Amino acid sequence: MDVNADQALKLAEQDRIRIMTSKDLTEEAAAATSGELRIQLLPSDFRSYGSNAIEGMIRERVRHLPGIESLEFKSSLIGGEADIEIELSHPEEAILNEAAARLRDSLEAIEGTLNVANSYQAGKTEYIFELTDEGLAIGLTPQELGRQLRAAYFGLEVQRLQRGKSEVLVYVRYPKAAREDLTHLRDTRIRLRDGSEVPLDAVAQVQEQIGFSQINSVNGRRIVSITADVDAAITTPNEVIALLNGDILPELNARYPSLNTSYEGETRDQAEDLASLARNMFIALMIIYVILGAQLRSYVQPFVIMSAIPFGVIGAVLGHLLLGYDLTFISLFGIVALTGVVVNDSVVLIDFMNQRHREGSSLVESALAAVQRRFRPILLTTLSTCFGLLPMMLETSLQARFLIPMVVSLATGIVFATPIILILIPSLIMVVEDVKAWGRRIRTSITA
Repeated sequence: MDVNADQALKLAEQDRIRIMTSKDLTEEAAAATSGELRIQLLPSDFRSYGSNAIEGMIRERVRHLPGIESLEFKSSLIGGEADIEIELSHPEEAILNEAAARLRDSLEAIEGTLNVANSYQAGKTEYIFELTDEGLAIGLTPQELGRQLRAAYFGLEVQRLQRGKSEVLVYVRYPKAAREDLTHLRDTRIRLRDGSEVPLDAVAQVQEQIGFSQINSVNGRRIVSITADVDAAITTPNEVIALLNGDILPELNARYPSLNTSYEGETRDQAEDLASLARNMFIALMIIYVILGAQLRSYVQPFVIMSAIPFGVIGAVLGHLLLGYDLTFISLFGIVALTGVVVNDSVVLIDFMNQRHREGSSLVESALAAVQRRFRPILLTTLSTCFGLLPMMLETSLQARFLIPMVVSLATGIVFATPIILILIPSLIMVVEDVKAWGRRIRTSITA
């Protein structure tokens, strides 16, 4: 629809089109369909509830609001990603969306999951216009068809008027009633090159479909992401992932053979961090073995010393259970630090035991003397470590609370490992010496 200002005014008088200003266009814009509410809490020292507890109260109050398609809560101070994120991909779009919907329903059925969301969001209804052979024969092009439809329903700027300090834009388009009644869409008048007009239905095919609000792809593959948060008071992300790997994802892959699933977001980062931590821990243990072997001049005694490390880990896990804390990624850092303390206590004991044995004492006498003489230094090391960490363990401020699992690992692990060191290490040394003596006797008998 190509008109100038005079033609626009004439058509307006005939009530065939409506002249709209830019202000009118703004007033007719669609209302917002999403909103965000932020609540600033008092410092943790001045309130009786944590942010997670307050989130639970608000969630319980608004869970039955009508007309809500998606409702999401965030109350974590650290991190903004979902606790669980699963990425799905499939060559066929319909199957991909069906699998994503099924996985979302399965996640929602797991107790303790919150904010389960699907990245696939159906868009609004859209119309696809395709010129017919007749439309192409009479000289219409897709660009020309699109331009005329845009002018008819969105508007065509025909004039700018200066009103005081403001500039008013004048648009020409169909009246509101005609634009909102899409039953007459196919009767929209399309102007040809010779000035004549034909209905849209005569030159183009109109197809209605649901569009996409967004399209996500990774490496050329169409993907849909399913995300969920976890209520720490009920379950943990690792427990939910175990349920997914045990039943839900295998069943989903069996139902849709070409479906690809992968963990992304914090789940993937945690797996990568754990792998990196395990690799670095192995390197650290190898370095510790080399250093101990060089100092003690033995291949076996470093293994005996490092045998106390698993008992420290057991103590750290038991400490979390007794004190009511979950074993988190931060706890693993405390376990790594615990390794050094356990090795130090063991070295103090073994070094004194070797010294007494070199001076001529029997192995049993050397072991008893080492336990008696090194009991106080080892005990003082344990107590000073625990009491030094106690203030942090009792800290209630939000800024330091996330470090408590690491402190629990270090403090409880060393308490549990200390009596094991005093009893196990000398016993293992004597067992090793007995095995060596038995081996010497066998070699002597074979030689004889």
